[in-house]
Amino acid sequence: MNLKFAVLALTILTTLTSSFARDFGPGRYNDRRDNRRDDRRNDRRDTTTTTVVIKPGGMEIRYGETRIVRGHRAYRVGRININDTVITSNGRVSKVVGIFPSDRTIIVRDNFFGDIRTLPIDNVAVTSGCVNSLCVGDKVITQNRRDSTIEGFFSDGTMVVKDTFFSDLRTVGQDSIAITTGCTEMFCVGDKTITRANRESTIVGFYGNGTIVLKDSFFGDYRLANAYDLALISGVCTNIYTSRIRTCR
Repeated sequence: MNLKFAVLALTILTTLTSSFARDFGPGRYNDRRDNRRDDRRNDRRDTTTTTVVIKPGGMEIRYGETRIVRGHRAYRVGRININDTVITSNGRVSKVVGIFPSDRTIIVRDNFFGDIRTLPIDNVAVTSGCVNSLCVGDKVITQNRRDSTIEGFFSDGTMVVKDTFFSDLRTVGQDSIAITTGCTEMFCVGDKTITRANRESTIVGFYGNGTIVLKDSFFGDYRLANAYDLALISGVCTNIYTSRIRTCR
């Protein structure tokens, strides 16, 4: 009798010890730590229509209500070096040939005429890096619905854009250009939609205030809309018993 009791007690003790080690031991901690590391490596941000994966070295930033994923290396602000290309306030592309250390002035040589001028640093736009959520090289749509590319930015955040069709340089405020990438909480660039006026369109951009730029599927022109006016035609589900629209997964 005593032998059977001892065997039973030993079995129970072994089971409890194994369970404790599995749930609270160092192996459990390491698993959790590895899971957290994996989550950091592949951070996910769900929108209505897609899941944005932030890969190692990337980060998520905001342009108004729009979420944009960028790499860290692209996010450099305002640096000017000798031989850098800059754009002057009168739209002349020039090269930096000197920097006065005593005040905020630089010497530039015009790339076309070759003349040399001394300018306050606030009068030239840098042609690399980013300001806030917008970076040189970004494809954007201006307020007059022109496809353009960001070529530079001034110290006050004003952007220099190059018109895709006419190739001229224009100076615009950040609030007057729509970014052509990223997602809001409900929509992403590339989503197919139908407006309340029954026009099929594709989302091509977002302004910082949340206004959406659409490209009409029939006419091909750009039109503006707000989120309330758009129905998605793919990638989402709903349910008669819930109020949330969700991704079909």
